[in-house]
Amino acid sequence: LKAEPLVEENLYAIAPADAGLTLDVAMNYRDLRGVPLTLPDRGHSLRIIAENTAKACGSNLDVVIEADSLSILKDLVRKGQCWTILPLAAVQEDMAAGTVSAAPLHSPAPKRRLELCYPSDRPISRLADFVGRTISSTAAQLVKSGAWPGIFLA
Repeated sequence: LKAEPLVEENLYAIAPADAGLTLDVAMNYRDLRGVPLTLPDRGHSLRIIAENTAKACGSNLDVVIEADSLSILKDLVRKGQCWTILPLAAVQEDMAAGTVSAAPLHSPAPKRRLELCYPSDRPISRLADFVGRTISSTAAQLVKSGAWPGIFLA
């Protein structure tokens, strides 16, 4: 595959609203040790990043529920059953509604890089090129406006 970088986004600790996390106070990644988490299964890139980051700081994660659905992850957090690790864009509406709280993570700060991928063994079709340019343009606009917290890479 031919990969073109699109957006890099930080991952955050996402907790029930009553946990009182704030975007102004970063949380050390090691402080997630012992916190019951819901994350996607082990093959999901978000889970791989979360576990590799824990390993890098000499910690581990207590994953009590695996769910590959974003809506299920967020619902479990809203109900107070556990915390999760997600990009801020995934929970902006929930934060505005006061149903979850979030804090940036540090030491180390986990990041996720999103890429557009095309087959490398054949020319890109006009339609695929159009869709790729549309996705890239939309991502750029969302990042520039602040609607998508991240760094536009393309």
